[in-house]
Amino acid sequence: MEKLAILQDWFSRVWIGGDLAAIGAFFTEEALASGVMPGLELQRDDFAELIPALMRMIVEPRVEIPRWFEGGDWLWVLMRIQAKSAQNLAPIDFTAQISMRFEGNRIAEAFNHFDLIAFLEQVGALPPETMALCLSGEHLD
Repeated sequence: MEKLAILQDWFSRVWIGGDLAAIGAFFTEEALASGVMPGLELQRDDFAELIPALMRMIVEPRVEIPRWFEGGDWLWVLMRIQAKSAQNLAPIDFTAQISMRFEGNRIAEAFNHFDLIAFLEQVGALPPETMALCLSGEHLD
């Protein structure tokens, strides 16, 4: 199976479908994912806690991958994630980039960058224009 198809299956089955028991089928036992949250590397089993926490904030998630590159054991993707806020059904639309190394058909390491500020603004956890506020010297209290 090509690497892009594995990643698409990961999002379809685990993130969108909620099949947390399938997590082990996608990662090696020693796999680490960094960049999801600053200063935190996730091990394979940590996703069983992270996914439900994030999915409680949204409904009707969709993942689109408009750009990708596969080379050797590596896959890089640009993603667009769309959903609705579980709180008020407002639209959510943000981007992410992931680069990951595979061992066979399993992810061995992943480097993630999700636009979590945009996500948290859109679910109402941060004020609108948080980045602009912070860059202008404002503090979030």
